[in-house]
Amino acid sequence: MKTPAILLLVLLLWCRPVAAGEISIGSFLATATTDYLLDHQKEKIDFLGSSSSNTPYIDRIELRTETDEFRLSQQRYSVRVYPNGWGATASGRKVFEATKAYTESERDLLVHEALKKRYTLVNDMLHARRLSALKETLLLLYDDRVTVLKQRMQTVDFDVNDLIRAEDDYANLQLELIELESRTATLEDIIRDYFPAEGPVVFDAKNLAGIATITEILNQSTSAPGGANVHLQNAAARVALARNRLELEESENRKYISFLEGAYDSDEQRHNADEVFTVQLGIRFPFINSGRLDINRRKLDVLEEKARCEEQKRMLSERITVIMRTLKRQCRQHDYIRQQQEEGTAKAALQQYMRMAGADPLVLLDLRDSILERDVSLEKIRYEICTGYVDLLDRTGRLSAKPLVNFMSADLETLVP
Repeated sequence: MKTPAILLLVLLLWCRPVAAGEISIGSFLATATTDYLLDHQKEKIDFLGSSSSNTPYIDRIELRTETDEFRLSQQRYSVRVYPNGWGATASGRKVFEATKAYTESERDLLVHEALKKRYTLVNDMLHARRLSALKETLLLLYDDRVTVLKQRMQTVDFDVNDLIRAEDDYANLQLELIELESRTATLEDIIRDYFPAEGPVVFDAKNLAGIATITEILNQSTSAPGGANVHLQNAAARVALARNRLELEESENRKYISFLEGAYDSDEQRHNADEVFTVQLGIRFPFINSGRLDINRRKLDVLEEKARCEEQKRMLSERITVIMRTLKRQCRQHDYIRQQQEEGTAKAALQQYMRMAGADPLVLLDLRDSILERDVSLEKIRYEICTGYVDLLDRTGRLSAKPLVNFMSADLETLVP
């Protein structure tokens, strides 16, 4: 019988020392700041940083020449200046600054999304590893059960249905482990794209945040998204950009002087300077506004972005409320199962049966099965809590709040890029 070997394997899994090839979770999360998706955004930020609004008071200048019947002696030269609209220079500068702010908020949003993806990968990998270890232990237990039942085939109280169910349980669990193995391999491939590593990907979980840490952060959270929320900052940047574009459009339509022209006439018959030099001025009637449709379009853009911003704020608040309520329920479930695990009768009965001489192996296996199944349930709830925890940090904006913090560590260590 392999029951003592199973217990030894479980003990080794629980007390396993840190392997030399383990990856620091903090180092892996820090790679979010150098994600390849940020390269294009960095190019845009660098370009805007080296550029300027460069909106002069003059829109453009034209040099004109006119010849009367192709006679060079009667050549006319003129310079025409087209000024910008009233306030267009200041509005153009605001649009440029708003564009820079929006581009930087897009970069911050990309960093946030890269962080969230890495948190999800770490959580999924830790869950897959833990669940695989528990399932492998269960598989050994199921194998022992099949072996014991086969040894009792010739006994009077043998029920073939028990053997069939035991073999089915073993086969189904074997399929689950194959699926877990495939899922783990896929996660490893994705992680290696961000953090190249030799051999199996194993995260260092010795300083991992427990349910107590998650509960503490949960109690500190509110349903209202904070001002440092990267989602709301990006939405506010879109509103500001749309509003400044509207102001620029309105300024460009306040072009009351359409042009100013100075001309020189080289006609030899004109000798007085008053006759040679002329000045022209173009006045635009303010009550005839051909750009009204463009202004209306810009105004609608502002209203649409404001509506999107308010809707996003409302949806974030609602989602945060749901996540917090779900997390509190799951934490209570986790505590209950943990308490049952420590105070339940299965564990005490197993210890008592193991001290008894001639104890029924099937009873020992059933007791151990009950304990392991509870461990599996506890791990699944822990995974759901960590998933909701990452979702909460995402919606509240704390995930990428400066300075960056490893929220999966017990001491909330600072991430160093």
